[in-house]
Amino acid sequence: MKKNILLICVIFMFFSCEKEKKTEILTEPTSSTSNEILISEAVVIIDTVYSESNTIEDYCIALENLKSEYLKKLNENNSKESNNELYENYKSIRNAHIKNLNFSNGDILDKFVDYYNEDVEDFVLPNDVKNIENQLKAVEIEFWYIGEGYTEMRNIPQHFLTLFKGKVTPDYEDYIKQIAHQNKELYSADAGLVAPFSEVADRVIFWENFLNNYSKSKLFQKAKMHYNNYLHDFIFGLDNTPTIEDSQIYPVFGEVHTEFIKKYPNSLATKKIKELPKLVVNNFSYEEIHEKLKLEDRIWADE
Repeated sequence: MKKNILLICVIFMFFSCEKEKKTEILTEPTSSTSNEILISEAVVIIDTVYSESNTIEDYCIALENLKSEYLKKLNENNSKESNNELYENYKSIRNAHIKNLNFSNGDILDKFVDYYNEDVEDFVLPNDVKNIENQLKAVEIEFWYIGEGYTEMRNIPQHFLTLFKGKVTPDYEDYIKQIAHQNKELYSADAGLVAPFSEVADRVIFWENFLNNYSKSKLFQKAKMHYNNYLHDFIFGLDNTPTIEDSQIYPVFGEVHTEFIKKYPNSLATKKIKELPKLVVNNFSYEEIHEKLKLEDRIWADE
């Protein structure tokens, strides 16, 4: 009897150790390229290096642990400037895990479009995919269909705002809040605008005001990128929803331009939009308009 009890104890200890190792897969370094982030009194290593052995469950555990660590740090009455750094670090690690999730689950994402049901105008998921969806929801990740048959896993729009609202400096809070707003609805798909053109106008003026209000912000360059991108779209549209055709501006877009000029007469964007009709009528090419209005190239980055 004593031998049997001893054997059971040994087996229990073995599986307990294995379980502990499993939950630490993404919090222990596996290579010299691991990211090291200071999030407590001691240095905690959170590995963002991709490994094909990591499962969805592993990533969900890692993301939950990551959130818990940062919530503890945010509740330590740090300065808001310090919390800005926490936001940047947290976002970087979390997004790296989500990138790995997307990479390791391409087979699920490739099939996702097939679950769209025309009758209900929504996705109807089989049980196994529904279970994965529920796992992801628990750590505030969702499936996001972006058009042309492509689906990705992404943060729910409010995730970072919920954690960092009231904890960071005004420029960071305004930035995080705007990104959450922009991510609520699909902006473009199939090389065309999905968002209303008035929404493009709203984004242009938001980012222009941000640049004016926070010229010393560490987020200035990122904000400038957003401004340039939306200003570019406000002037030219996208490939399948162009604002200009046959030397004229489509009326539906021209009306929004006119409204923008009335609402924001002193905007830098207004000065450029005022010049646009003359350039279009004189049949200037895209490249020439781009140069004359001193626009910057469109460059998108993950948020």
